[in-house]
Amino acid sequence: MGAGLVLEGGRWMTQEEMIEAMGDGDMEAFHLFYQDTARPVYSFILSLTRNPQEAEDVMQDTYLTVWTKAGSYVPQGKPLAWVFTIARNLCYMRFREQKMKADVALEDLAEKEEGEYCAPWSRLRTARCCLTPWAESAARSVRLCSFTRPRA
Repeated sequence: MGAGLVLEGGRWMTQEEMIEAMGDGDMEAFHLFYQDTARPVYSFILSLTRNPQEAEDVMQDTYLTVWTKAGSYVPQGKPLAWVFTIARNLCYMRFREQKMKADVALEDLAEKEEGEYCAPWSRLRTARCCLTPWAESAARSVRLCSFTRPRA
């Protein structure tokens, strides 16, 4: 990662110039900016999500936001900090959405619950159900190993 990239013809383009060009719709500037910043941005997002699939999703959303908001970027000398702020906010939004999906009140479940009482399973009953498809000799061996007491 650098503070910018050298373009064809030897011209130097800073990250702020890339963002400015993106605001004008320059896809090449976006591509260059992505190449220059993707690794640290992904590492940052992964450190927050701790899940590679989530990190990839947030990464995509981050760069989509960078592209769409590039025209409103106010240069302050730290374009990567702006991208990290976008990524962090997207991570927090995702965490809140996941929490809202997981937060179900017990009262909400009490009225809708349907089902029958299931008697607890014993070890023997579980073993019989699991071993039914096996050949009888293999099933007998497993039962003997599972239910004989070790000798002292």
